[in-house]
Amino acid sequence: SLACVRAPQLPDVVAVTNEGKASSIEQLLASIDDHGVVCVGEQHDQASHHRVQLAIFQRMVAARKHRKLALGLEMLRRPQQGAVDDYVRGHIDGRQLHHATDWRTSWGFDFAMYEPLLATCHRYGLPVLALNAPRSLTRAIGRRGLAGLSPLVRRSLPELELRDEEHRKFFWAIMGFREGGHASARAENFYTAQVTWDETMAEGAASWQRGAQNRQLMIVAGNGHCHSSAIVGRVRRRNPDTRAMSIAILDEGDEPLPHAHTEFIVRTKPQPVAPKKARPHNPHLKPRRRHGS
Repeated sequence: SLACVRAPQLPDVVAVTNEGKASSIEQLLASIDDHGVVCVGEQHDQASHHRVQLAIFQRMVAARKHRKLALGLEMLRRPQQGAVDDYVRGHIDGRQLHHATDWRTSWGFDFAMYEPLLATCHRYGLPVLALNAPRSLTRAIGRRGLAGLSPLVRRSLPELELRDEEHRKFFWAIMGFREGGHASARAENFYTAQVTWDETMAEGAASWQRGAQNRQLMIVAGNGHCHSSAIVGRVRRRNPDTRAMSIAILDEGDEPLPHAHTEFIVRTKPQPVAPKKARPHNPHLKPRRRHGS
């Protein structure tokens, strides 16, 4: 039964912590019930991370009762929403969705790792939200900044909070930029692109979540997006009454991302790395080390 997802069903998990203290999968699952938005991170190429995400989502499906539940994905961009809706309604299958979204170019990591989540939504008729910003938008901002956008495009942007000091510290740490100095303008453009990325996903999540009472949303995104100063805090800013939480999934032995607070950390046994994708989903935001952003 999906109603009872326990640690023995997740052999990949080696440790769970909550606010730095030892915890368990059972405690994590119990905490989820009280939250309207749950952001679950990942390192994109790690199969064990995807299995943990699936178990969490299956538990949410089983426990939803009369609650409206949806899945939001960083891996899908807003212009792809129509194809995703067609998949959930059964008008196209997984292979056709892969083709319709140009998955290999648009995202690139193995579709098979995400398909069980999508198939669960198809089976139960649960909405899937294509949360990510169009690639062309974040790429343009990374190259030229907001000043390089047309007035029409600038007006279409979500509200951008660019002064969050904790998030700025996080970004400088993972990207290896020094705030100030000769690289400052270039770094600021990259930072604005990252914030646009997070704010677009937060706006889509917050809009759906406040559309009606008794709604719950699980967001799947890289660990670099799934923490309190990234998507989660930006959802809270838009929906102050919404309880939102974040979960990072890390390989055993990996250090948490600097300046990236999450309520829970789940550690899994390292798995063989899946084949690298042909190119990064945002070539302007390549970190110095793997972090699932």
